[in-house]
Amino acid sequence: MMNTESLKWNSFKAQLQEHPNYILNFQYAENQWVNANYHITEIKESVITSVDCGGKVNRWTEIIVQLWEPMKDNQVRAMEVSKALSIMNLGSLKSTWMKMPS
Repeated sequence: MMNTESLKWNSFKAQLQEHPNYILNFQYAENQWVNANYHITEIKESVITSVDCGGKVNRWTEIIVQLWEPMKDNQVRAMEVSKALSIMNLGSLKSTWMKMPS
């Protein structure tokens, strides 16, 4: 499941919910993957507003998954999508920003 399109929170979560038993791997460049021992430190929904060199204003929403890779690589399998969903669900109990309409 590789999606490079802009997503809003509810769409992102819905895509994960379709595949709870998948292994969640992150790719940061061609053939470059985050080690399987990563930890999710934050998941953010961010509205980006930018102005290019021609003065054109652009606006989009991104989901940003912030990861930490420990120096010691002692894990051979990354977390399942269901674990990431459990993190997201914990946050939704504590915050209303995740319940904003998409």
